[in-house]
Amino acid sequence: MDEGKKKRKRKYLILLLVVLLVVSAIIIYVCIDKSNNPFIVQLSDEGMVITGYRGFSREVDIPDEIDSVYVTAIGDRAFADNKRITSISIPDSVTSIGEGVFSNCSSLEQVKLSSNIKEICNNTFLNCKNLEKGVLPDSVLTVGSMAFYGCSALKDIELPASIVSVGDYAFSECLSLELISLPEGMLSIGKGAFSRCYMLDSFTIPDGIQTICEDTFSECTSLKEIKLPDSVKVIEKNAFFNCKNLEYIDLSSVESVGILAFGYCFNLYEVTLSDSMVILEEKAFYCCKNLKELVLPNNNIVIKYRAFAHCYNLDME
Repeated sequence: MDEGKKKRKRKYLILLLVVLLVVSAIIIYVCIDKSNNPFIVQLSDEGMVITGYRGFSREVDIPDEIDSVYVTAIGDRAFADNKRITSISIPDSVTSIGEGVFSNCSSLEQVKLSSNIKEICNNTFLNCKNLEKGVLPDSVLTVGSMAFYGCSALKDIELPASIVSVGDYAFSECLSLELISLPEGMLSIGKGAFSRCYMLDSFTIPDGIQTICEDTFSECTSLKEIKLPDSVKVIEKNAFFNCKNLEYIDLSSVESVGILAFGYCFNLYEVTLSDSMVILEEKAFYCCKNLKELVLPNNNIVIKYRAFAHCYNLDME
C-alpha cells in the first residue's frame, strides 16, 4: 500500500514538473513575441551590447536604443554565419564592434558603420563574398588581421587619414580589389595584407613604412607598378612573390631583400639598388626571366646563394 502511494506521488510530481516546463516555455515565447526584439542583448556598464541576432530580415537597422538603454557595442560574432542579411546599418551610439562580427555573412552587400568606432577587429568581414565596397569612418585607427579576408567581390575600399596600421592578411584574397589608397603617416602594414589581390595593378606605399613584410603582395599577378618611399629599408621574404606583371622596382633606399622577395616576377626587367644595400638573400630575384639590367652598389654587399638564379638575360655591372 505504501509502495503504491509512493508511485502515485512520483507520477504527480513528474506531471507537475512537465506542466511547469510547458507553462514556462509559453511565457518565454509570449515575452519574446511581445517584445518583437530580434536582437539578443546583454547589459554592460557602458550600455547595451548586442550579442546575437534571431531575426529574419535581410535589411538590418540596429537601433541606437533598446529598452531605453543606448546600444554601445556589438559583441564577438554577433551576426556571424548569417546567410540572409544583405545590408546592415550601425548607429553612431556604437563605439566598438567585436571580432568576427559579420564573418561568413555570404549575402552581405552593404554596411554603414558607426562614425565612432576606432577599430575594425580581426575577422570582422571574413569571407563576406558579396561585399562590393567598404567605407571606413574617420574615427578608425586600425584594421585587424583578416578583417576583409576573402571578400572576393570587394572592388573599392576607402581608408580614412586616421588609419595607422593594417593587420596580417587584412585584405588577402580580395580577388576583385582594384583600388585602395593608404594614407600618409601609417606605421605598419602586416604580412600578407594584400596577397592574392589579383586585380590590383598599382600601389603606393605611404611614407613612414619601414618594412614590406612577408607575403604582403605575393601573387598579386596584375601588379605592374609599386612606389616605395625612402623610409622603406627592409623587404621581407616572398613580399612580391609571383607578381609576374611587375616591370620595375626602385630599391634605392632599401638595405635588405629577403628570400624569394621577387621570385617569379617574370616581367621584371629593371631594378635600381641603393648604395646602402647590405644583403640580397637566397633566391631574392629567382626566375626573373626578363631582368636585363642591374647596377650593383659600390660596397661590400652580400649576395646569397642563387639570388639571381634563372635570370637568363641579366647583365650585371
